[in-house]
Amino acid sequence: MNNGARSALIAAIGVLLGPAATLPTADAQPLLGQAGGQAPSVYADDSAIARSSIAGAPELIARGNVAEAARSLQRALDEHGERVIEDADDPELWIGVRERIEKLILQTPELLRVYVELNAAEAAFFLEEGRWRRVARTRFLTPAGFEASLREAQTLYESARFEGARMAMEHLLTHPDAGHRAADAAPL
Repeated sequence: MNNGARSALIAAIGVLLGPAATLPTADAQPLLGQAGGQAPSVYADDSAIARSSIAGAPELIARGNVAEAARSLQRALDEHGERVIEDADDPELWIGVRERIEKLILQTPELLRVYVELNAAEAAFFLEEGRWRRVARTRFLTPAGFEASLREAQTLYESARFEGARMAMEHLLTHPDAGHRAADAAPL
């Protein structure tokens, strides 16, 4: 056998046996990231500041400082709205900070009224500037938040992201203006 044929044969054997050489053996380490097979640690992107704002809101409201509770919750939305936190009803379940704050505000009519009063003008300004995504994420409960979320749903629908559009429309059902603004959403 000449050297060229021999090299070709060795290359062919290497190709055929290459995958077998990578198969695990009985004494191989598990592929979970740490020796001994323990799963790597997982950390939730939670927010202690949001947790503190949410926990402190009822006390502020009880002392008659509803405006400060609304401002504190808005700061948490602005800075930590995309993080997660334990659900109030099920501490084993983690939900978005935004969802938890919106639930809290919607459960307290006086807080909702003051929250909208404090944030409606700024939300309308952001919407007018074309920053509707920001309004939808951080000031959803305002009248401009309804419009911004409707634009978000329409954009998702037009981008053929139908599940996202459905979820955005479903979220609109929780908006305090949903009842009398349903006609705005009907064409979508």
